[in-house]
Formats: sequence, structure tokens, C-alpha cells
Amino acid sequence: FFFTHHLIMFIEDGNYIHVVPMRGKTAAAQVDAYKEAAAWLTAKQIDIRFERIDSENAPQVSAFLDTLGVATQIAPPGMHRTLKAERAIRTWKEHFVAVLATADPEFPPHLAHSLVPLSELTLNTMRPSPSDVSISAWTLLHGTFDFSRHPFGPAGAKVYAHVKPRQRGTWDAHGEPAFYLGPALQYYRCHRVYIPRTRSVRVVDTLSWHPSPIAQRIFDPSQQLQASYGSMADALRDAAATAAPAHRPAAQRQAEEALVLLDNVLRAVPSRAVPEENPISRRVAEARTELNDLLGPAPADPESPRDEIPRAPDLAAHIEHPSQRVPSSNPPAVQRVQFADTPPIQRAALRHQPDPQHPPLPPFRQFLEPPFPTHAPLIPPLPPSVSQVPPPPASQSSAMTRRSTNSAPFEASSAHLKCIPLPYQPPAHASAPPRGAEVGVDALAHSAAGLDSTRVHLSYSSALRTSERRQWETAAHEELVRLTDGSGTLRFITTDQKPGDRLASYYNPRCSTKQRGADLIFRCRGCYGGDRTDYTGPRSSTSASMQTIKLLLNAAVSEDASLMTLDIADFYLGTPLDKSEYMWIHRDQIPAASLAYFGDRLKFAGNRVLVEVLMGMYGLPHAGRIAQERLVRHLADHGYMAAQLTPGLFRHTSRTTA
Repeated sequence: FFFTHHLIMFIEDGNYIHVVPMRGKTAAAQVDAYKEAAAWLTAKQIDIRFERIDSENAPQVSAFLDTLGVATQIAPPGMHRTLKAERAIRTWKEHFVAVLATADPEFPPHLAHSLVPLSELTLNTMRPSPSDVSISAWTLLHGTFDFSRHPFGPAGAKVYAHVKPRQRGTWDAHGEPAFYLGPALQYYRCHRVYIPRTRSVRVVDTLSWHPSPIAQRIFDPSQQLQASYGSMADALRDAAATAAPAHRPAAQRQAEEALVLLDNVLRAVPSRAVPEENPISRRVAEARTELNDLLGPAPADPESPRDEIPRAPDLAAHIEHPSQRVPSSNPPAVQRVQFADTPPIQRAALRHQPDPQHPPLPPFRQFLEPPFPTHAPLIPPLPPSVSQVPPPPASQSSAMTRRSTNSAPFEASSAHLKCIPLPYQPPAHASAPPRGAEVGVDALAHSAAGLDSTRVHLSYSSALRTSERRQWETAAHEELVRLTDGSGTLRFITTDQKPGDRLASYYNPRCSTKQRGADLIFRCRGCYGGDRTDYTGPRSSTSASMQTIKLLLNAAVSEDASLMTLDIADFYLGTPLDKSEYMWIHRDQIPAASLAYFGDRLKFAGNRVLVEVLMGMYGLPHAGRIAQERLVRHLADHGYMAAQLTPGLFRHTSRTTA
């Protein structure tokens, strides 16, 4: 089993952060972690008489601490400022994420808990002791750390562990590939490594380091100029686009003059990346093209015809390239672009001369028309006839509350404990009511998320014990048919069709209700057990932030533009996987209608049937990423490109559509 959580213990008197890996967030796992922490405190001769714990802890934890004679104080629900462990959690997460980021790319993710001892050592050696800032928190509890006795290297690095002559053959290799976990503090100059071949941890005294190189991006000077002056070109284009209609021709003329001047100045800048074409000039040319496409041709103006707009002189003729000079015997370390020897009158011509026919224009900000008009709200208020769902009574505790806080506050504290989750999350098993007990749907009407009477997520097994068993079985049957024969996401297979090195997860249907008019819709969505998977590829995906959506809505209202929204149905269930996944479906999760519908297609192995996941589905760790990549490719085929600095925003290459 994976260690899915960390128990963070902050010792206030020593400014020390101690971490205990946990196998879950169940009551038994929490008590086991507290027992391990209590044994560690006893070994260090630390007497803890008072602890502040989080409200999410199980009641069994308080009962265990009472047996140790430790007074506890539970933080208020939703109010964690009283816990000093909150800041310790933030410090530990940032430090541990940095440790994982520098590990070898092939380091097994399920061994992240093995790097906790080394991470705790490096973190507390950097934290000063509150009693004496000249020593570290580690020194206060463990004594001075002697690096010559216990040397260590980067956590998770790839190494080769030396194999003793008696443990290898005559012609065998003298080393074995492994991953570094940390120093073995019980030994002298020894290390703990993980051997992938045997899947075990070994203590060795000799090893060789083979860290993976970290590529550093080196920017060319021309690329830096391209980024800076490209932003200037974008600013000129945007300023002209936002000008008032009455001043738009003048703003367009001024923007074109500035773009021409900028182009002439930057043409003389050498580019090492693309010698035959300056990328800065290309970016300016693209900005000029976008400006013309956006604004269109300027209206005819007899006083200032477009043919007579003065152009800026070509500065490239007055700038001498460094390669045109005669090289000296001792060239300078840094070459600079210098002006050639030109007469004073030619240099004066380089300055902008006022044109009597075209007086200088005011700044672009004066072309805008403040104040902006106000509009009516987009969403009208609800009529009085629509009744809103009343809030839950105060007697019910929230889903995050595990224990009330009626105890009186204490004046001092010496330890603060809290559990934090890791990327590997176990399935949330709700506390099911006893068999035979029925929970009506009226208890779920307060939320569309599907919560039972105790406000815990409604599982399929608990839904079958309600009075709406028939509706839930119908929804589960429709979901299985939709995943198999509808979208082709799942395919029933036999156990010998699954590769032996692949891990099969479990089927986790999620139930919820949705009010649609006067009807109550029962929804059952089949999910993949994402906490039990052997997928190690990238998982994260980006989405548009709420600020981006608000700005888009505000721009549509302010500019009187058209806005359209689309809901792509079953998009997760239509993205093919590069590599199939596998999961088990228990017989209890297959309704009687599905047993009759599929018939001989169900190849049971005991009480389970094996399915192959061919497309993305809910619960897959990388379902969101592959769906986003598919959407990006689809939009690119139709001319929509992603913005560089705004995630989730796409702009058309030729039209003013976002």
C-alpha cells in the first residue's frame, strides 16, 4: 500500500518539524501514526503534556492521547490559525516538493515516503533553534551532525551500489543500479539505497553517483530583444485598437509610424539564432499585419492622405555592424553597435522632425472614452415565487468536522499535529448505515453533489440501501451500457488478456442527484480507481482561471460583442488512450439488468470481471491531460492558438475571436 498522507508534528520549544508517513486517513491509520510519533518522542526524551490537533482527526486519536496523559485541544472547524503546525505544513510541503523535483525522472513514485528521513534532516538543519540561534533545530534534538561520519547526496538520485565479491559471480558486474534514499545513521559512512531488481532497500558502504543532468535554457540576446520589443509592438497594436472611432485613423497612422521606426532600428541587430532572418523584425512585421487586419483600411482623409505619410529614415544605413569593422589584434571582450562617422546634418536627420501638415498626436490614452457605460446585470434576480433551499440547521456539523470544540482553551502548547494529503489519494469510503436502514432522497435535496444523511459522499453500495434502489440500479445499468456499447470506453476481457506486468485498478461508481424542473434525476458515473494505478506519466492539465473568465465576460459586455458557450458532452469518454488501462468490476456493482444485457460477454473470475479501459474516463489520473491535448489539437486545426501567458485562452490567427 502507498503512503498517502503525512502526519506533521511541530515541536514549538525546539522549532523542529517531525514527519510520519501514513497509509491513509482512516482512524486506524491515524492512531498508528500517533503511536509511532509518541515512540519517537519517548526515544528523544521529550515529554509532551499538551497538544493542539486538527478537527479532522478521528475521535480515536484523542482517546489514545488521553491514555498517554496528554491534554488535547481541537482547533475550531474551518479556523486553522490557532495551529502553528499550519505554517510547518507549508514549509514541509515546499521543501518536500523541491526534493521530489530534483529526484531522478525514473525514481519510483511509490517510494516517496522513503525520502522523508533525509528531507527531515536537511530541513531541520536549516531551521535555527529558538533557544540558541547559533545551532540548528536538528542539533538541539539529535546533537551535532557529523557529515564526515554520515555523508549524503541528492535524494532520489540514480547510483550504482557496489556488490561484494562473495555476493557476485566471477564475471558479474561489480555494481548494481539503484536509487539513493539517504544516509544510514546507524552505520558509519553507509547509505540506504533501493534496488529495483529485488524491490528491496539495501545498506551499502560504496557507491557511484550518476545523477541525471538538468537542462538549462540559454536565451540568445536576439531572443531577449524579440520578447521585449515584441511586447512594444503588441502595446502599439492594442492601443490603436482601443482608440475611439473618431480618433482611430490618427491612432492607426501613429502606430504605423512607430512600427516602421521600430523595424528600422531593430533590423541592424544581429541574430545568432536565425542569421538569414531577424526574428525581431519578423515579430514586428507580424504585429503590423495583425494591426491592419484588426483595424482595416483607414478612411479617406483629404487633409492627410495615406500616400503622403512621412516614413522614418532607414537607420540601418547609419548603423555600422561590428563585423564590418577591421578586426584589431586585441578585440574587445564585448562588441557594441556604434554609429558610423556621418556628418552632423545627417545625424540631425535621424531625430524626429515635426511635420507642419501632420502635427504630433496626443497620447493614446486620450483616445479612450471614459467613463465607460454601465450595463444591466447579466443574470436577472430570481422571482419571489422561486423558493431557495434553506441552509442546514446549526445542530448538524459540517463534513469536515470530526469533533466538537467544547473544551476550554489552554494557555500554552508544546506540539501541534496535523495530517496533510499526498498526491496518492485512497478511495473515500463513507461510513455506511446498517443494513436494512433506508435513507430517503429528501435528505439529499440540499445538494447536487450526492450526499447521504451524514453529508458524506453517497457511494453505490449505500445508495442501494435507500428506498430508491430501483432508480439507482437503472442509472448504474445505463452507465455500464454507455461506457461499453455507447462510447467504447470499456471492453470486457479475460484475465489472460491482461499483460502480467500491468496493474488492474477497481471500478468506483459515483452517485448523485440533480433537480431538473419538477423531476429528480438519478445519476451514476463510472469512475476509475485513480489511487491504484501504475501510470507514471504526466498528469496535470491547465484550465482557465476565474479571473480570465470574468475579464472575457466584461470585455463582451463593454465592447458589445457576441458571446457563445458550448458544453461538449462526454468529452472525457471520447479521448483514446495511448496505453490501455485495466480495472476490476465486482459482481455487486453490476445490476441484474446488466447481467441479462451483457450475458456471456461477462467473463467472471470469482466475483469480479476484468475490463480494459480504451479511452479516457472519470478517475483516470491523466484523463484531463489527454482530453486537453486533444482539444488543443482540434482548435489548432481551425486556427485557434493558445495564449502564451494566459492558460485556457485561445485566439484566432486571422479573426478577432477569442
